[in-house]
Amino acid sequence: MKVNNKYISGDITINNKNLNIKCKKLYNKNLNIIAANPPDILGNYSGSGLPFPNTTIAFEKTKNKFTINSQTFDINLSYPNSYYCILNGKKKILPTIYIADENNDNIITIVLEDNCPTKSLISRNYDNLPHYYNDKNHVLPISTGFKTMINYANYKVLNNKV
Repeated sequence: MKVNNKYISGDITINNKNLNIKCKKLYNKNLNIIAANPPDILGNYSGSGLPFPNTTIAFEKTKNKFTINSQTFDINLSYPNSYYCILNGKKKILPTIYIADENNDNIITIVLEDNCPTKSLISRNYDNLPHYYNDKNHVLPISTGFKTMINYANYKVLNNKV
């Protein structure tokens, strides 16, 4: 993906679980680049890839933190995880790269695709409507467990039930 803003100009390459930022700095002073920690990968499906519950945990001891002082740079980040905003507990912040000046006053964000859009720490049934859970029985074909899981995930994304 091409990036061109008031701080940097160049390319961001996404390779599976890693990001490579190869850019030219357009700012005279140091830049700070930071992103949330990568998602936790656990031994079971239901616990893996969950978003972080708040900003503090998302950025605690993150390895995705860099200070750029050279004119050109080539850095590698782990793909950041999503997290919840403390001001609005239901607002999920997508994986984002933050680029700021040396004082962290002016921040530019680069929002990335959410690798786990159906993973959540809260119920996605915001309106508490029963059809949220029952819709799938009327629209999904009868299939194997794996195919049903894939079809259900696609259905939730397409019908904004994420």
